[in-house]
Amino acid sequence: MVRARQEIPRHFRRSSSLLAALLVDHNGPRCSLLAPCEGRRCLAESARVVSFRRRARAGVVLGLLLLAGCSTTSSHDDEQDPPIVVQVAPVVSESVNADREAAARDAATAKRYGEAKLGFQQLAAADPNPTQRSEYLFAAAPRFPMIVERIFLIGRKFCLGRAEKPSWLLGISMEDQEFGVQILERFQGARERHPLADDAFHYVALARLDLGDWELAIDAWERLRREYPKSEWAETAEFRVGLTMLGMSDGPRYDKAPLLSALERLRLYVKRHPTGNHSKEAQVEIERVEEEIAQHRLGVARYYLRQDQDYSADVYLSSVQKDFPNTKAATEALRLQNTMPRTSPPPAKPPPELTGDGIGVNEDRLRLAPAPIDDSW
Repeated sequence: MVRARQEIPRHFRRSSSLLAALLVDHNGPRCSLLAPCEGRRCLAESARVVSFRRRARAGVVLGLLLLAGCSTTSSHDDEQDPPIVVQVAPVVSESVNADREAAARDAATAKRYGEAKLGFQQLAAADPNPTQRSEYLFAAAPRFPMIVERIFLIGRKFCLGRAEKPSWLLGISMEDQEFGVQILERFQGARERHPLADDAFHYVALARLDLGDWELAIDAWERLRREYPKSEWAETAEFRVGLTMLGMSDGPRYDKAPLLSALERLRLYVKRHPTGNHSKEAQVEIERVEEEIAQHRLGVARYYLRQDQDYSADVYLSSVQKDFPNTKAATEALRLQNTMPRTSPPPAKPPPELTGDGIGVNEDRLRLAPAPIDDSW
């Protein structure tokens, strides 16, 4: 007993003495409350004045205090309790309130948050399962959908270049469209069925376009059209793909593949959406691109005419009239074709020494020919 008392912290010894002093009879001797006294003497003095029941009660309480003191260290006051983690289980489909739960979730999807909150609160009050009640109360919180939408709004502002963030390198605030792309890509990847998931694809594509990533912008719009065919952005995405391909082209004088691909996509858009939101704009672009390609072919035909190669010129003039009949270049090609002779012989075949084994160059003659002497030194 003495060893146990020595291990008790000072504040526990004072508490035990104070408790023993309070349990004594008012007519008996009292311990001083101003100075601590030892537990044995207090108990001995109280034993002479209290009844057996009070002595037993005091002994039980003092024993509990001694046990608590022995298991307590001096640094207990400085320690904090570990945080409590509450895990919320998903809502099971076998719930007794399945119909009411479905109605509440439909209201939340339709952004009728007040109705959804009331429905989930009623479900939480009626369900006896505590885990289920926690899930319902969590769904009833009105801040959750607004927080999710705010994440989308932040990412959209950065994608459009309307928000800035401090640069750790320069120490100043700068636009960061790549940061907005990362936000919206994570948003869409985590919430593929969210009503704003298709919007995230659209604004990611716009940011990629501003950053000069043409292929990635086309990929984002293609995914939007493929994964969300009923989206309000699906038609715009199809039109934007054609415009982006036009932007990738350097004109008909260079690689014509992006230009012809863009023309085909715009024609397909007008065919699918003859009264669409961008049909007039698409038709204007189609006419412009057709005229540009036709004028280029007409220029090639005029070059062959100057070289007295009427057959090659006739081939290009015919292609202009066949592929782009509604252009001004087609009208000019018809006029030039009418001024040419009725029969234009095809170009003569190359001489045999320039052809060999179907390769186009006689490799034996090339191998046997002496190497040219470089006198520039």
